[in-house]
Amino acid sequence: MAHELSPGWTRRALPIEAQRTARVASKALAPDPSRPDSRDVAFGVAPRINAAGRMAHPAEALAVFEAALDEEAARQSVDRLNQLNVERQRIVKAHFEELVESIRTNTPPGLAVFRETSPKGIAGLLASECVERYSVPSIVRVPSLPLDSRLRVSLFLPDPPG
Repeated sequence: MAHELSPGWTRRALPIEAQRTARVASKALAPDPSRPDSRDVAFGVAPRINAAGRMAHPAEALAVFEAALDEEAARQSVDRLNQLNVERQRIVKAHFEELVESIRTNTPPGLAVFRETSPKGIAGLLASECVERYSVPSIVRVPSLPLDSRLRVSLFLPDPPG
């Protein structure tokens, strides 16, 4: 069940000067801006903020909050986050489809893959998708850019039975 973000919660959780900015920004990002609730935050606001860090730079998400007092600038920043989120979804889907095609068995006992062309920001998403599809421990490694000897590694494990 989704919980409403009550004004009391907002007043206790945020400093006074940040309250108006947070209200404006959350309404701009929420799927139903008339009554944002915890579900809107979890599935509407958070993925878009997260996409900024995965696909571009976290400052793109901060721009929404910085521009919250200027409706046009806030709308432009939200539009940019929406574009980044759609791009993240498209890239994860394409890279996951390539990854699945590279697996030779239907149900491997575990996965450890190196994705040379995958962006570092989606390694964890790919590992999570592997666990969801195959229900086996999954490790996805991607290069850290600029190319050097370091790798980004994400490990996801399936939920224990029971």
